[in-house]
Amino acid sequence: MAGTISALAAALIAIATLAGATASSAADYYLSASQVDLVHILAPPPAPDSAKGKADLQAVLDAQRHRTPAEVKSVQADAELSVFRFADVMGPRFKPENLPFAAQLFARVTADDEHAIGPAKK
Repeated sequence: MAGTISALAAALIAIATLAGATASSAADYYLSASQVDLVHILAPPPAPDSAKGKADLQAVLDAQRHRTPAEVKSVQADAELSVFRFADVMGPRFKPENLPFAAQLFARVTADDEHAIGPAKK
């Protein structure tokens, strides 16, 4: 747990450092999509009809076929994009209502994340 807290603290410090230097608009609190162009950094996915594309699809279908109810429940819970999903590791007081400033920070980081990642997902 101490390692997780240290990692979280380091991430918060890094984000806070970026906050002062890179805020550019109401939509970009700490980092703009133009500062991290994932479309040019990440390799494109394989073509669906290629051998790699077919193998990728088969891996997904195999994972679906062999998933357990516990895995389904875990993945469904992970659909909630919130740092507060780590409360099981951070402790029962790790809740937005107990940490309003952190909740606002994480909401802004999530907004920046969505701006940066959205174009690459498309």
